[in-house]
Amino acid sequence: MNEKIAVMFPGSGSQYKGMMKKLYDTENCVKEVFDQADEILKMDLRKIITEGSIIKLNKIKSMLPGIFVSNVAMYRLFQQETGCTPDCFMGHSLGEYAALVAAEILPFEEALKAVWLRSCIAKEVQEKTDGGMTICKGIEPCKVEEICKQLRDEEGFCVSIGCFNTKNQVTIVGKDEERQVAERAIRIIYQDAQIISLIGSAPYHSVLMKEKAGELKELLKGCNFNPIRNTVIANVTARPYETTEEIVEGLTKQLYQPVQWEQSLAYVSDLGVTRYLEIGPLNVLKNIFLDSGVVGKVFTYDELFDRDYIRRMFTKEEKPTDHSYQKVVAECLSHSRSLRNYRKAAFAGMELVKKQYQDTVQILKQSEQGLLAVEEEQARQALKMLAAMFQAKDTPMKERNERLIQVGKNSGETELCMEWMEMEQT
Repeated sequence: MNEKIAVMFPGSGSQYKGMMKKLYDTENCVKEVFDQADEILKMDLRKIITEGSIIKLNKIKSMLPGIFVSNVAMYRLFQQETGCTPDCFMGHSLGEYAALVAAEILPFEEALKAVWLRSCIAKEVQEKTDGGMTICKGIEPCKVEEICKQLRDEEGFCVSIGCFNTKNQVTIVGKDEERQVAERAIRIIYQDAQIISLIGSAPYHSVLMKEKAGELKELLKGCNFNPIRNTVIANVTARPYETTEEIVEGLTKQLYQPVQWEQSLAYVSDLGVTRYLEIGPLNVLKNIFLDSGVVGKVFTYDELFDRDYIRRMFTKEEKPTDHSYQKVVAECLSHSRSLRNYRKAAFAGMELVKKQYQDTVQILKQSEQGLLAVEEEQARQALKMLAAMFQAKDTPMKERNERLIQVGKNSGETELCMEWMEMEQT
């Protein structure tokens, strides 16, 4: 295929109970990566990831290596199924390590040891400082930075932005008590903002990590890097790495400097990339992409429909099987999950909207299991559900149009979605 492709690897927060179990049980290349990781770390990481409770999985020293290994294992499966070498590699926070492994710059064993040390540092700093992370949605990053700066200047706090994800989503990092003050200040001024404090998180990309950065740097300096032959975007500069010295500096600074994800997506878009594949657990980066405004099609390898579409996209078949109506359903569900709630009062018809959502979920599940062939009727039902979600959350008309355009582009059913856009405007 002629379109340029970027693969994106997620970081902490993408974990979920039972992730990778089916792939571990059915795909040898996935099993090999997990077995190798267990041998290197001398622990049963595979069991925690595929069978452990969410409490065990959320522990920093399980979560970070678990997500990293899952990312790499899933990429190996992607390579096996498609034979594709992407044009660009990206990783959000922890995901940058998987990007360097996938780009064949950093060997898996050495990357895993670095991730393990990073998890030990994160755990130590979290316990020492009682620090963590909060997601802020529906507010401009500059406004969040103003509040953080004011608290730093006037109160001596160390709260700051940890990740610049989109034009209206950032994370703030710092000590728990100080973050709570920042959260309250944001809620008072910006009542519509969504504030999500992540339980059990560490203050990643914070000055609180800086004193331990030297330990990580020393380990990275001893790694046997391969020559850089593929494009990997650095989190802290939003530009490609050009030397191994830059990689050591970039991964070290990433520990205490913010992730420039919004700038990274914009840079990759300027390179001419039009297809973005999230490879790793869940669909966090897909949802961030859908809110980013970047032009292109996005898929996540952990969703059955997307994985099937990606596999067919790279096979010798003339084109993927036309599951465009099924894709409409999947896209509508994805957008409905990432909608911000602009409504200030309770919506009277929310129970009906929830029922429509659950019915749409069932349509997608049955289609993925081969029990239902999605037709135009079901696609229209999914669009109706998304329109109801727009109404329930009082989504601005501009955002409704942008999301319907994205559904149309990603599904290939632009005409159908444009019809719904016109209905929304009337």
